[in-house]
Formats: sequence, C-alpha cells, structure tokens
Amino acid sequence: MAKREESLVMEALKRFRTASESSSEQRKAMLEAKAFRAGNQWPDEVKIQRQGGAAVQGVAAQPARPCLTIDRLSGPVRQVSNGIKQADFSLTVLPNEQGADQQTADFLKGWLRRIQNEARADDPIGWAGDSAAECGIGWFRILSVYTDDNSFDQDLKLERIANALTVYSDPAALKPTRSDMRYLFLTQDLPRDEFKRQFPKADLVTLDEFRSVGDSSDWITEDTVRVAEYWYVEYDKQRVVELIDGSTLVDPEMELDPTHVRRERVVFKPKVKWAKITCTEVLEDGDWLGTKIPFVPILGEEMNVDGKTILRGIIQPGMDAQRMLNYAYSGAIEALALAPKAPYIVAEGQIESYKFIWQNANTFNYATLPYTPVDLNGQPVPPPQRNAVEAPIQAMVQMMSTSEAAIKFTTGQFDIGLGQVNQTDQSGRAIEAIQNKGEFGVSHYLENTKNALIYACTLMLEMAPKILDRPGRMVRIHGADNKPEMGMIGQGFLRDQQGMPQPAQINGQQIFNKALAQLAGASFYDIAAGTYGVTVDVGKASVTKLREGSQALGALIPALPPEMGAAITPEFIQSLDFPGAADIAAKARRALPPGLQDGPQGDMARLPPQVQQQLAQIPQLQAALQEAQQVILGKQVEKNAELQRAAMETESRKQIAALQEQTKLIIEQAKLNQRDAQAMLTAEQSRLQLMLDQAAQHADRQHEVALQAAQHGAQMMQQQQAQQAQGPAGPPPAGPLMGGPNG
Repeated sequence: MAKREESLVMEALKRFRTASESSSEQRKAMLEAKAFRAGNQWPDEVKIQRQGGAAVQGVAAQPARPCLTIDRLSGPVRQVSNGIKQADFSLTVLPNEQGADQQTADFLKGWLRRIQNEARADDPIGWAGDSAAECGIGWFRILSVYTDDNSFDQDLKLERIANALTVYSDPAALKPTRSDMRYLFLTQDLPRDEFKRQFPKADLVTLDEFRSVGDSSDWITEDTVRVAEYWYVEYDKQRVVELIDGSTLVDPEMELDPTHVRRERVVFKPKVKWAKITCTEVLEDGDWLGTKIPFVPILGEEMNVDGKTILRGIIQPGMDAQRMLNYAYSGAIEALALAPKAPYIVAEGQIESYKFIWQNANTFNYATLPYTPVDLNGQPVPPPQRNAVEAPIQAMVQMMSTSEAAIKFTTGQFDIGLGQVNQTDQSGRAIEAIQNKGEFGVSHYLENTKNALIYACTLMLEMAPKILDRPGRMVRIHGADNKPEMGMIGQGFLRDQQGMPQPAQINGQQIFNKALAQLAGASFYDIAAGTYGVTVDVGKASVTKLREGSQALGALIPALPPEMGAAITPEFIQSLDFPGAADIAAKARRALPPGLQDGPQGDMARLPPQVQQQLAQIPQLQAALQEAQQVILGKQVEKNAELQRAAMETESRKQIAALQEQTKLIIEQAKLNQRDAQAMLTAEQSRLQLMLDQAAQHADRQHEVALQAAQHGAQMMQQQQAQQAQGPAGPPPAGPLMGGPNG
C-alpha cells in the first residue's frame, strides 16, 4: 500500500474512533428507541421472569403471567412522519447578485423541483423525518449520477440512508445542518461475492476497528464485508488582494507594487474529497464537486447538556409512560383472570335437588338455575343471591388512564391530533383550532425538515454549474403545476409549437452568448453567471389544498354578482374531484354569454360598440377595394391596369394588416385590464376612423387616376385611328440628319 493510502487509512481509523466514542451514549439511546418502537418494550429480565417455566434446583415452577405490549408511541411517530411526507414544500429560487437573472432562477427552480419529485419514489426526506421522530436524527444524501450508460452528462439525485446509526459525523460540528463538519463516515455491509465483483484486487484482512453501538457486526464475517465511505474536507490556503482600482486578485503569481495594493487577507478554501476504504486499505477515492459534504441531517429535538449534544425523538421521553401502561394492562388482565367468583348465598336445602347445576354455575352458561323456594323447615326463602365483591382492578384501571395521559403529555400528541374527535367538539372550526394547537407540540419536526431541504437545495445550486456544464444540453425540469418541461442550457433557444426548445440562430450561426440571445429575442440559461438563493415554504398537501379551495369557492359563488358567479362556476366544477368534472366544466363554459367567454368571441363582445362597428367595416373596405380593382382593369390598358392593381393590393394589405394588428393589440390590452383598455380604445377611435377615411380616399384617388389613364389611352387610340383613316397628308416632318457628307 502506498504511503499516501496508508496515511489516509490511519487518519480515517483515528477519526472514526473519535466519532464513535463521542457518540456512544447517544447511539445507545437511539438503538433503544428503535428497538422499543419495534415492540421490545419489556426489560429482558422481567420478560423472562413473567414467562414462567419448569422447576429448577428445587425452586417450584412459576406459572406464566401476562406480558402485554399496548403500543401507544408508534401512532405519534407516524403522525409526525406522515405529516412530513404529505407536506407541500414549495421551492423558490431567487438571483443573489449581478449576472444572475430571474429567467435562469425559474429554470433552476424547475430543476430542483424535478429532483425533489423524482426522489419521492424512495422518499429519502420522509424516511429521514421518520427516523428523526423516532430516535432524534435521520439522514439523506446527495449523489451525482450519469444520466445514461452511454453519456457523460451528469445529474443530481437524493438518496435515503436506511439506518441513521451507520452514519458517523464529526462530533465538533454544531450547526443544525452540520454544514461545519470536517468529516463523515457511512458504513455498508456488502455480500462477499458483491465485494469481490466491485473490488477484485482487495485484501480481506479482518480488523474490527469499525465496530460500534448500533452498527455492531464484524468488519469481515463469513457472509459480508464492511466498506466505509470516508468523506473529508481539506483546505487550500489562498491570498486575496484588493487593488487600488477596486479589482481583486487571488494568489497573484507576480510581485505587486505595494502602492497599488489597498489591502489583502488569507482565506482557506474548502475542498471535499471521498474514499471507499476497508480498515486496511483504500478501495477507491475521488474529489467532490461541492464545498460541503453532501450529507443532510433532519433533527428531532436537540439539546446541549454540559457541552454534549443530545438528540431525541418522540420515543425516548415516552418510554417510561409506555412501560407503565404495559404493566397496568398486564396487571389488570392478570387480576381479572385470578379474581374469585362471587359466591351465592342459599338457604339450607334450597339447592339439594340441583347440586350438579349449581356446582358448575361458574363454568357453564345455564339458561336457568332452578332452586327450592323453602328451607328444610318448610319456611319460604328468597332466591339465592350473589355476595357482591368489589373488583380488585379499580386501581389498575386508574393507572391505565394515568399512563395514557402521561404518554400524550410526553409526546405532545393528543386525541384530536391523532384523529380522535370528542362528541363535544362538533364544530369544524373548533376541531381545526384544536388540531392547530396540538400541532405546536411537534411543529419543530416540520421546521427542521424545511431547514434541511433548504440546505440540500443550496448544496445542489452550488454544484449546478459543474453538473450542468455542457452548452446546448437538454435538461428535464418540472414547471408550473409540476408539468414536465425541457430546457436548454448555455445556448440561446426558442420554443416550437409543442414547447420544445430549438436552437436560435443569427445569420445561420447558433447563439452561445447571453447578450446576443437577448438581441434575437431568444431565451438563455446561463447558470454559471452569478449565484442564486433558495427559500422553502411549507404548506398543506395538494389534496388538502384542492379540497379546501373547492369548499371556499363553492361558498363564495352564491355571494357574488350573477355575472361573476356564472363566470366562476365552470372553474369551480373543474376543481371538484369526480369523474367527468372537466367535461361538465367545458359545457358550462360554452353556455356562458359571449361577453363572459374566453377567446376571440369573448374578447370582441367585451369591446365598446363603436370599436366593434369600425372593426366590422374592414370586410366592406376589402370589398370596395376589389370593386375598384375591377373597374381599373381594361383590355386597352391591360399592362397599366395590372401595375395599378398590384400597387393597390400591396397598399390595401398593409392597411388591413395595420388595422388588424391595432385591433389585436386592443383586444390583448382589454384582456389584461378592461378599465385601461376602455380609455385606450376611446383614444384610438378617432385614429382608426382617420385611417379608414384615408384608405377610402386613397382608393378613390387611385380609381380616378386609373380612369384618367384609360380615357387618355382611348383618346390617343381614337386620334391614331382618325389619322389612318385620312391617309398621308404631306411629306413627313423634318428630322435630324442621318449621316455625313459620305452619306
């Protein structure tokens, strides 16, 4: 083994021992909480004692006693973890500095949302949240993966860590996100054949340096081999110099004139590395793209006692109350089973004839119990009566109630939070208020999850320029309403009718510059320019928001004006979750008056009558122009008429296109702001009328010109015909000399 690898392994062993020993007590508590939730809620010695057994060394055999487990802690844990899984974590990405823009921020938001949505299959965040509620901490990680076996393009994904006890983090890290940790270990047991397949040259030398509480299998067993991922941070020392002109230099190679230096300082730039190791050798190693170790914790309840960090979930504080409840139920069942049957009080001779029936009255369910109504002396006596005996389990019943209440107080989860509604809490608002109040006791789990997600997204945004580094690469994102879309990075693009990005061009050349893309009206995602920040808002699940929104909309419609209520009704129908809602909503939209419909018909109906009248004149203008063109055409002036027609058609098309464009702009403005559109349309009315008048005047002038030309041509032809009819009138007129003296 090379000296560098040997040094790396020795450093890893030392750090692992430090992390393991410093967290041993914490790990014991976490392991106990996990086992307790799994059903191991009785101490081993008590359980063995209550199970009974045969006589041993003269000691009489002990009968088996009830050993019940009435689990009241798993419910609160599931309530918290399911709340995390169902919560809607809404991401927002914002540009932080010059060079970043909102368009690229929206693209990165869609990219992060897609990673988050794809992770729901393995549910790394929900799994880590469940572990946090169970034992105080859960972990998930960020991985870089190739998008395809035949590609070098990479992407990021979130992956769950099944057992939080296989993670050993730097004990000196104190931030809630553990962003200040210098190292971390993740252990994994591989089957021997899988280990040999992945690392055929590795040595299987046993050394139990990596054994710890909760992660206690040997380093090498008959069936498995343990591998540890060792993540660590190294720091590069850098000198940062600020010059007089305000510019900065990092590690300048040349000597600088002191008169040109304003100030300087030394910084330590982090660089993350990783290695897969056994306890004796390095299997593989590499560099990470980010500046932080890509492991993210979700914490439960965190405390610091005498300089030691203590983590706990819901299980630990409720364990004593749960044990008390198990003892109370077991004792009550035992007391009930052993309680003597209350005896009957009978007069002498009353049951002599029915002894067999009465002797078995406590074991058989007889329909009747016959008796003799007189005693031996023949005196009448009342029927036999049971001697009432107070049940011996009253104290145990009280203990069960006390234990149930203690569990609720220690876990922070009460009946209403677990879906149990009292008959007195009939009001929906009252129930909701109680639920919201009950959520305060466990809201820190949701808040810690939100902070963990913000940290994870921050790490991924930091790595985005290095992961998405190929210009022209197509990247899948999730847009509004989580609709799948495609984006192109590092290259200007336009979207086709299907919404797919297509490379934009200038003079036949593709655009790889943001400024040129803006000049061409193309989109450009330059994720390497500037930095971006992320925020996360926690809301209700989508199903819950849909249901609440539908209820609110249904209550609002009757209070609205009739026209507005009619316009909203189709949207309300479509929001309802039942088969055929979309079809019914479409029919409701078609039944709306024209002025309330969407599209061109509705837009036209919302315009003022004067404008509608002017727009209706456009077809008449076109017809008038066509008639003028027909008049102009004549057999005798065919060539001139064709030229005039072409000119008129060109001019008419321009006028009509201008009118149509103005109309389109008016309609679009009316859709955005009806009030502003009204004012604009009033101002445009005179201008539209002027344009129409000018178009008509122009057509008249062209018509007159064409007629004059036709008349002139006809007169000329008539003159020529008259001259031809008269014959030659004399010698031709004198003209220029055609030649010289030599003729």
